[in-house]
Amino acid sequence: MPKLIHQQTVDFFHEQPMAAVELLREVGGIEPPEFAMATAEAVDATQLAPVEYRADAVVVLRDGSGTARLAVIVEVQLRRDAKKRFSWPVYAAALRARLKCDTALLVVCLSRAVGRWCEQPVSMGPSGIVTPVAIHSDRLPLITDLDEARRRPELAVLSVAMNGDHPDIDKALEVMLKGLNEMDRQGVQLHLSYRVAGQCSGF
Repeated sequence: MPKLIHQQTVDFFHEQPMAAVELLREVGGIEPPEFAMATAEAVDATQLAPVEYRADAVVVLRDGSGTARLAVIVEVQLRRDAKKRFSWPVYAAALRARLKCDTALLVVCLSRAVGRWCEQPVSMGPSGIVTPVAIHSDRLPLITDLDEARRRPELAVLSVAMNGDHPDIDKALEVMLKGLNEMDRQGVQLHLSYRVAGQCSGF
């Protein structure tokens, strides 16, 4: 089941790249540069690193001329993995070299404890520090307001997945479903399949 949850979450960002932008802006406090489009791009085509250093997803913000303004590396972490402290900086450096733009490392964690571990800065020695923007339940509270769920359906879905043990989870599910009603059918199916997988895993 953990593999299914991991893949469902990765697919979520491939299909809904704006979710990465919303998480950076609303949760991470990072205002992205002006852009005309946000696209989930093939990881193989946007990295110079070997295949063993492949990120889960890459969302690129481009201006009207197609020039990359910001690349967001999306990693899904379900458990602690010390090897990631070495591979994450590789992702950021390789993507920066490939696209000639700034990069951000967004780590999505369905576990609060894992999220706290992931958000610790990664020391590069004298060369500097890479600081992941870790998203977990402490940083993405449960969304129970209907208007907010309608404005940010992607965040509503993630907030439910990350706060499954919250006493107001039933209310959040209700407003999330109402928010999804305003989306296209394909988007609704993707969101619901992700949420069902999360429920089966116990999140």
